Amino acid sequence: VSQDTREEAPMSISVKLGDIHNIFHRIVTAAEHPHLSIPKIEAGITRKLYHKLIDRSLMLVSVVLGAAVVVGVGAARKNVS
Repeated sequence: VSQDTREEAPMSISVKLGDIHNIFHRIVTAAEHPHLSIPKIEAGITRKLYHKLIDRSLMLVSVVLGAAVVVGVGAARKNVS
């Protein structure tokens, strides 16, 4: 399961070998940087890229339409004068 979600495998803890400090350090690091503990999944990445593509496409369309309106208004003013 841990390989599917790209998480680290559970690790064994030995108090006799002094692993408590390492565990405590990992807990503190995870608490300080919670975003690093959240695995990225393919569906989330794909959805994020899709939304980014849609947003950029809408921005491009609005810029092109805005430019067309400006050119159209300029041409109309020139014809009226």
